[in-house]
Amino acid sequence: MAENTGGSKYIPGTYVKHRPSASEKANRYVREWDEKRIEKKGKEPGLVEFPPTICISRKLAVGAVEIADIVAEKIGH
Repeated sequence: MAENTGGSKYIPGTYVKHRPSASEKANRYVREWDEKRIEKKGKEPGLVEFPPTICISRKLAVGAVEIADIVAEKIGH
């Protein structure tokens, strides 16, 4: 079922679409990832500074309430 269109012979099933190789795909994905990372990095706000903080466990029977009371007393809170 070959037809002659425009001077070229067309045979069904022989049309080949170019597909990128694995290395081309990998390079494209890495480049896109890097561009997104750089763009995101430029949009991020500066680091937030937190005041001095103490974290006390909330598990039962570890003395968290007593420790919190002692620390609050020492810092005048």
